[in-house]
Amino acid sequence: MTILAGDTLGQVQVTVDGDTTFEADETLTVTLLNLVGTGTIDTPSATGTIRNDDTQAATLTLKISQTSTRVVAKRLLEPASTGNTVKVTLARYQSGKWVKISSKSVSVKKLLDRDSDGKTDAKYTGSFYRPTKGRYRFTAQFAGDGDTLAKTKKVTFTL
Repeated sequence: MTILAGDTLGQVQVTVDGDTTFEADETLTVTLLNLVGTGTIDTPSATGTIRNDDTQAATLTLKISQTSTRVVAKRLLEPASTGNTVKVTLARYQSGKWVKISSKSVSVKKLLDRDSDGKTDAKYTGSFYRPTKGRYRFTAQFAGDGDTLAKTKKVTFTL
């Protein structure tokens, strides 16, 4: 880089060798060495941030429980953050296909790192009135967010 006499700025182009791994933002520092010129020359440096633009995979677990009046889909989303929702759908198998009975979006709650892996997970619960006897399926869907990919989990059960 050449900075002409009287100028105080120069530009350096930095090529980032990107990857597809989700990771924290990284700091980049450029320091100019072996400067040649007249007068007093400081050792200038500049700092910038390489922002992560990759998404991470989500883990969505699903467990079914039931009472005499309710069927419940519940478990964990990881990683999770405030504002994430999981759409829970209850469907019945009829005439060779799955027919939706009901669906609701539920907010995740109780954000913690339950398995000490450095990723926050959260609980979700979708509860529905217990239907009549038959073959059923719960589908839990996380639509994803800016940092995390979408994920779907299905569990079939019989009442």
